[in-house]
Amino acid sequence: MGMQTIIISKIGITRLNTDIIVNAANSVLQEGGGVCGAIFQAAGSQQLQDACDQIGGCETGSAVITPGFKLCKYIVHAVGPIWRGGNNHEPNQLYDCYRASLNLARDNDCHSIGFPLISAGIFGYPKDKAWRKALQAINDWFNDNPSYDIYVQFAILDEEIIQIGKEMADSLKIAVNTRDTPAVEKKKIANLSAIHGFAVKYRNMYLDPKTKEHDLEVHFADECFDLGFDMDCAKEFSDKYSNSAFSSIEGLLQIIDNIDDVQVLASGIFSKWRYVTHWVTGDLLQLDNRNWMIAAFFKLSELTK
Repeated sequence: MGMQTIIISKIGITRLNTDIIVNAANSVLQEGGGVCGAIFQAAGSQQLQDACDQIGGCETGSAVITPGFKLCKYIVHAVGPIWRGGNNHEPNQLYDCYRASLNLARDNDCHSIGFPLISAGIFGYPKDKAWRKALQAINDWFNDNPSYDIYVQFAILDEEIIQIGKEMADSLKIAVNTRDTPAVEKKKIANLSAIHGFAVKYRNMYLDPKTKEHDLEVHFADECFDLGFDMDCAKEFSDKYSNSAFSSIEGLLQIIDNIDDVQVLASGIFSKWRYVTHWVTGDLLQLDNRNWMIAAFFKLSELTK
């Protein structure tokens, strides 16, 4: 009998130290938002998109595999069902997603795999039902592959969703481990002179009225990762400050004035760029996004002198 474990951890999925990270993909294998967007950014968007484009697509309930590039050994792209009430084959399709992902792990000699709770985000699958199918599928796969060593780790940031998972595992009499488990150490923030050069470069780009937003997207995320800016920290930052302070440019600039930590400000810049729709909407976004970034890069360049 092989060693087989299911682990539920409070951790961002891009921080897992697993051979495979599973992306909750769309059927056309395009970079999306949420978990999918975070995985693409962490792996290297262009390389991963090119690899997905070569595959072309994936049916609901199936999974395909690509290299993991900067993130991990492999990324499995599993296409879960959109919840339409439960009578349109959604449970079977979700179950099949997990089985297909584990088959790909075995076929590629991988012994650790990290999952999100597939379909339980924007696809609307009820959390308890999503856990039921996930745990049943994995447990059944273990029983069908008793000699294969593998640990399965769920990366969940929401305590309530973790608790639902624990309760479902208990009701199904499936053993899960909820202790802290190995994760990638956070990359140390890079040397200050490198960040200073980054801040000055992008400050000047934002100051140039000829620069279009598209020009800023080409290498921005890769540079942020290389410098050690943190995606999970960026998400926490955007959630923390997603409030009335963002109703005016004055509120945005006030936040910058009050930040004196390079990691926090760097993560805030990454957050503003990556999760911009969480912050401000409509005309304000179009008018003031550039002003906010200019001010943030000025402050970052001052902090890193």
